[in-house]
Amino acid sequence: MIRSFASPDLLAVWRGRQPECMHPRLAFAVRRDLAIIHAAIDQNDLLQACGERLQPLEDPSVPFDADADPNGIPINTADEITALGAPNELKTLRVGYGWWLIFQFRAGDAQGIDLEAVPEPSDD
Repeated sequence: MIRSFASPDLLAVWRGRQPECMHPRLAFAVRRDLAIIHAAIDQNDLLQACGERLQPLEDPSVPFDADADPNGIPINTADEITALGAPNELKTLRVGYGWWLIFQFRAGDAQGIDLEAVPEPSDD
């Protein structure tokens, strides 16, 4: 169930309104994905409904695997690692049209849902 939005424009889309700053096709795709998030009871529901579009949010400023020790041995056992990562970590859901939803999913509730543009790859 959706508990909170980080953007008033997302709240307007969820309530069926069309924000001026959002293209109608994007608003339709966002509304579709918000309905999936709202209906999900647990992370497995999200994974089944969204497939590969749902990913944990990775922080590019961390240059190493936070779940491994310096020798490369995982700290967590295989039973503790889920397909979506830790239950309290941020998730990203690719909406399309160069946008994604970012939210935190805990105990069946989505919180702080925000819409952001997918960053362009750098040519470094």
